[in-house]
Amino acid sequence: MKKFLFKLARSRSMGYLVGKTVQHLPFIIPARALYKSKEIYACNHPVPSYKFHTLILPRKRIPNVLQLDSRSFSQIVNVAHILSQGIDTPLLLCVNGGVRQDVKQLHFHLISTADGSKYTAFGCQCTMFENDEVTICGNGKFFSVSAKNVNIDADTAMQALFNAALDFIENVLNDSNADGVGYSLLVHKRIGSDTFDPRIFIDFNTEITYPYNISHE
Repeated sequence: MKKFLFKLARSRSMGYLVGKTVQHLPFIIPARALYKSKEIYACNHPVPSYKFHTLILPRKRIPNVLQLDSRSFSQIVNVAHILSQGIDTPLLLCVNGGVRQDVKQLHFHLISTADGSKYTAFGCQCTMFENDEVTICGNGKFFSVSAKNVNIDADTAMQALFNAALDFIENVLNDSNADGVGYSLLVHKRIGSDTFDPRIFIDFNTEITYPYNISHE
């Protein structure tokens, strides 16, 4: 039954219904609730792909991450932090967009990862963009958005990172060859860390080269 409902939710026409369900009737979701507030709902994933796999959903109709505001994103990161307490493994907070997004209602995955070295060891290979708040580095398919001011509070930093990440993605998607692009935004939490790292990673399904040219495989 869970797999059938999950498959049904992936249909394009069901995105609106999924959003309204989370907003008004979250108790019918076939998974154990882990967090509830007026703005956010979190539960175990009905069909988990990882040892630790939860869903975090805003309780209003938002089709995709490009329509999420930075304050709400910061709240979702804070909920992920609450849910991550006592989990002794590296974690990723992930949201998919473009052709990678199956369910057409915004939802985040909080998942365990066996190896977090890809994120902790990431270095600035090529600076794509920088301003007074952030630096965007990377090439190929994988990019990092880092805060330049380490003295600001975590919520303000995460909101600035999120805004910069969305601007970068929208510039990529506005490219005339951007059809078929998928992407994931990821925030990493190390073992033993009290907070998520103040950095957002962007993973594309195709090669991106400056200035936002796309080379399809």
